[in-house]
Order: sequence, then C-alpha cells, then structure tokens
Amino acid sequence: MRAFQFAKDAVPGKKGDKYADDYIQKSEFRIFLVALRQRFEYWQAFRRIDAGGDGRVDLQEFLAAKLMIEKWVGKLDDPVAEFNKIDGNGGGQILFDEFCDWSVAKHLDLDDDDDFQAD
Repeated sequence: MRAFQFAKDAVPGKKGDKYADDYIQKSEFRIFLVALRQRFEYWQAFRRIDAGGDGRVDLQEFLAAKLMIEKWVGKLDDPVAEFNKIDGNGGGQILFDEFCDWSVAKHLDLDDDDDFQAD
C-alpha cells in the first residue's frame, strides 16, 4: 500500500481526469514497481532483525543485529540512540512503517540481494 501511495503521488494527475489521483497512471507504473521492490527489500531486512517473529523489533533484537544492520546502512555510533530515533512513537518497539522511514533515510541496501542493473 505504501508503494502504491508513493507512486500515485509521484506524478501530478492529468487535468480533467477525475480518477487520476485514485489510480496509478501509466507514467507512474515504473515508479510503483521500483517502490514495491524497495519495500520488499526493507521487509526482508526487518524480518532478519525481528528474531521473535512478532512483527516488531525491540531494543535487544536491534542490538543483537547491530553488525548485520551496519552492513546495510553503515556504522551506528550509538545503537541505542538510533533505536530511539527509529521508534518514532516511543512505544519501545520498532514497527515496520517506522523501519521503512528510517531505511529510506539511511539508504538501506541488503548486502546479499540482487540489485537491478540497467543495461
């Protein structure tokens, strides 16, 4: 859904087309596919960190995955402060949406995925 919303809002709708803001247009379709692939990569990273498999990452899970995370985003000088920065609502758990926002800002890139290479 987040990939859809991102793509849908990427290109202004055509004037006179009352449905342009409700659907992905041809000009937005590639943007949607790229955003969907990026969200999938973030989901894979999130699942690797979420050792409990409950759809949330607590501080202990985050600290246990520090070396793995640093391969994806670079050095974390203060992992506890970084955890608190990601946990936007202060609930003591990182939710997937919070993780996505942070991943975009950090340019997260899994080290073992197949990145698309344009010819």
